[in-house]
Amino acid sequence: MIGLALRAEQAVADVRLSIPRRGHVLTSIAETFGEPIRDAVATVTSALDSLWAARWAAAIDPSDGGWGTAVVVREGAELAAWHVCTQWVVGVALGTITPTSSLLAASTWFAGDDPHGLIAVVSKIAPDAEAKALASLRSVADPSALADLLPYVLDPHGPGSRLSIRRDPTTRSARDKKRASGVFYTPADVADYMTGLALGHLAPCHPVTVLDPACGTGVYLRAALAALVRAHPTADRLTLAEQSLFGVDIDPWAVDAATYVLLHDVLAERRHRGVAPLASWRLLRLNLRVADALLLDPATDGTGSEQAKKTDRARRQALRAGFLPEARSIRGATRRPVDQLFPAIGPGPRVIIGNPPYATLGNRLDLPSLGLSFETLQPVAGSADIHPLFLEQMIRLAAPECSGALVLPLSLAFNTRAQYVAVRRMVEQTHGSWRFSFFDREPHALFGEDVKTRNAIVAWSRSSEDNASRIMTGPLMKWRGDSRTRLFSAIRFTEVAHTIADGIPKLSGELQSHALHALGTTHTHAKRFRYTVAGSELAECFEANRHTVFVGSTAYNFLNVFLRPPARLKPKGVMSTNTLYALRCANRADALSLYALLSSRVAFWLWHTLGDGFHVTRAFLEAIPLGAAQINVQAPSILPELGAQLWQEASVNAVVSCNRARMSIAFPASRVPLIQRQIDQIILTAAGLPEAFGAELDAFIQSVVDADPCISAAASNPEDLNT
Repeated sequence: MIGLALRAEQAVADVRLSIPRRGHVLTSIAETFGEPIRDAVATVTSALDSLWAARWAAAIDPSDGGWGTAVVVREGAELAAWHVCTQWVVGVALGTITPTSSLLAASTWFAGDDPHGLIAVVSKIAPDAEAKALASLRSVADPSALADLLPYVLDPHGPGSRLSIRRDPTTRSARDKKRASGVFYTPADVADYMTGLALGHLAPCHPVTVLDPACGTGVYLRAALAALVRAHPTADRLTLAEQSLFGVDIDPWAVDAATYVLLHDVLAERRHRGVAPLASWRLLRLNLRVADALLLDPATDGTGSEQAKKTDRARRQALRAGFLPEARSIRGATRRPVDQLFPAIGPGPRVIIGNPPYATLGNRLDLPSLGLSFETLQPVAGSADIHPLFLEQMIRLAAPECSGALVLPLSLAFNTRAQYVAVRRMVEQTHGSWRFSFFDREPHALFGEDVKTRNAIVAWSRSSEDNASRIMTGPLMKWRGDSRTRLFSAIRFTEVAHTIADGIPKLSGELQSHALHALGTTHTHAKRFRYTVAGSELAECFEANRHTVFVGSTAYNFLNVFLRPPARLKPKGVMSTNTLYALRCANRADALSLYALLSSRVAFWLWHTLGDGFHVTRAFLEAIPLGAAQINVQAPSILPELGAQLWQEASVNAVVSCNRARMSIAFPASRVPLIQRQIDQIILTAAGLPEAFGAELDAFIQSVVDADPCISAAASNPEDLNT
């Protein structure tokens, strides 16, 4: 079987299947197990009578139902089929049933004496349909692999399909029925790291209420439960989960699946093996709600309404006694305080963690209402992104003493749209400690090789003693697959002393922080050179005047800066049409000076620190802080001379490449290191920076080129690596 081979691979590698690594793609391994499970679900769905399925779904689920406008609709037969197959998967993963067990045996194990007719529903599945479904399930019946991959293999579409509903609720029926083209999984090590950040900076207390506002199939809730078990090793797991873990999602099956994931981890503790899983499942399910987290408001009075708390206690008591209380539907509600949805959450969750949707709001009917509730949604627009609202929601919903961690797109750090400026200003105005860590997409990416995103992990903690906002940031991490295990431990946070409204710098150590401040205070946006920035293409460069500096619109290990290329380098084939920036100066001396400055390692460091490590923006080129006016006073003739020498050498060492039958040219200044370092020294002298920053630049460049997450940290904070 596939599972047995993968278990052998896992044992040899001594790593979890749920963590990406070189040659191991999380989506691929999840799909290996997930596709047969989905096939089994499809088989059972077609075999279930709709009336019996509806009865089954109503009997198993004691929740309040969904509310709001962005709720995924799933038919009763589909939901029932997912439950039936998942009970078999969880039973096999726990080892309480064998891979040869039937679906009826799995449901009997799950439901116990079946006081509400659940077994009768499963017995209605035709023998041939059950045989076909079991054949699919048994092909991946590896207990240890299923246990590790449980949140991923229970996701029918991946988070992308749920996001499409947020973007345009009118298309939800069509999008619910098709499998999403992309699956976006949060690896287990990311969830573990974020949970550690959130819980590690929270004052000891019990219970700790944890909310995942976009919980999906429970990756973060699982990580939180594991962390709570480590903190309270003698505590009962079911009690820990029931008192501490809360989740919200717009997909009813995602919420049910997350409950099964938690159930598995609860039942993994031997003391619960004699308890009917259904009773525990229902208690856990009371803490998970089908809802749109953007419709939650802060707690009303810090304790929740007394009636809501009484109702919640009564329902839990009924479930423990073996009775199924009548479900209360709250569909059609608009906004609701978080302590009404979760009465046990008190003045708000102590911890908020998760991976919010990366999508636009779309054509929601409640946009005006959202605009009234969210400060960062001004002006109100369907083109606004969702994830900044989740960051604001973390601030809005959290208890007075709290912590949180969200993984967001890297655009949070540098996007200049009004929504992003507003959310960064909100961070500045929100008391507590903020820690930002940043992750590139090359050579390897935070979510694995199949999901090439640049990300930021935002961690926040607040206590009663905080009376200001303290902002700390890390470098833009680049790494290779075999160094992922060192990735999170290599992150060092550096305090940022200036405003982050225009962007959050990516820094490693006090020396870099001081350098950014010094360069920023000595610059005049290079106005001395009086250049304008315009778009251009490679073909135009050969016809340009001698007063123009060109800069490539993308970069990685160096900025592609050059003057008018020699005619001999003009490609004979089709030239690249990728955008270049043309910086038109007043005269040749200014062009040579500007070319020298932009070719420096200092400029590359600034671009990497202020941007995303790939795109070179017009805004950066128009306002690069390099102390140009001060340099002109101190060395009015040296910089143009160095620029001329650098160009003479760099133009000889041009790199001509072909990509998709289109020719391009690059002129890496790093191939002329002696001149490049002289230019660096001029900039550092003008900014009043110490010689030690030259060594910092060496370490920085090496860390970027080698994609080693530890090099820069070692240069700036060698003592930290031993702590």
